[in-house]
Amino acid sequence: MQQPRNTVQIFCKDPYLRSFQPHTTLGIALPTVMVMLLLSSGLVLTAWRSIWLHELLLQARADAMRTQWLADATLLAALDDVLQRNALTNSSANTNTNTDAQTSMRHAMGSDEQSHVFFPKTADELLVLRQRLGASACREGICAPLQPLPSVATYWQSMGSSSMTSSVINASKGTTAESNPLQNKNPRYWVEVFVPTDASDGKTFVYRITAMVSGWKSAQPTVLQAIWQPDIAAVSANNNAPSGRWVSWAVLHAP
Repeated sequence: MQQPRNTVQIFCKDPYLRSFQPHTTLGIALPTVMVMLLLSSGLVLTAWRSIWLHELLLQARADAMRTQWLADATLLAALDDVLQRNALTNSSANTNTNTDAQTSMRHAMGSDEQSHVFFPKTADELLVLRQRLGASACREGICAPLQPLPSVATYWQSMGSSSMTSSVINASKGTTAESNPLQNKNPRYWVEVFVPTDASDGKTFVYRITAMVSGWKSAQPTVLQAIWQPDIAAVSANNNAPSGRWVSWAVLHAP
């Protein structure tokens, strides 16, 4: 005979507890993924912006260095013009008689009836050059001021019409100026002729050369200025010094 089981019934008088049922928990995986994607997108955009800015800075730096190298080459081309070493044209590669005549006139005073500018060889020729320049500070890249012209970049930028265009950049074989962007930069230079205070022969001059080159990306051109002094002991009778030295070199800026 089975014994009756003792059962205990618990009655809950709290109606809230009696009506309690487990609720379904909402998932948080999707919001978490969306937040992570948003943060990752922000990091990617920040990295892309940093790379873009560094690329612009690198391009600007490369353009500045390329322009400065071209300005340095223009200084050497101007010195060749002063010393009549392959000046303005290469006689072995160019047979244009008009260009050769222009080159020779830049190193000869000529007659009194002529009015072209030239590189003087004596103190008397320097006076003639100043008379031909008149009120103009420079013409065709040759200057003979009594005092040095301002060493300010903006001043030389305004003197473009009185400059000399250098041919330090030559188009590649088989190319034209339109296809070669280097041809459109037109480096320019000016040569100031001075008589040093310690010169006693009247045939020794000091040349201050200013070169200006426009950049490909920079709105402001690069302006370099250097002083070249010939070796007094090596100056020949026609003042075509075979040797000399650069006394100074500086980059000009706007005031």
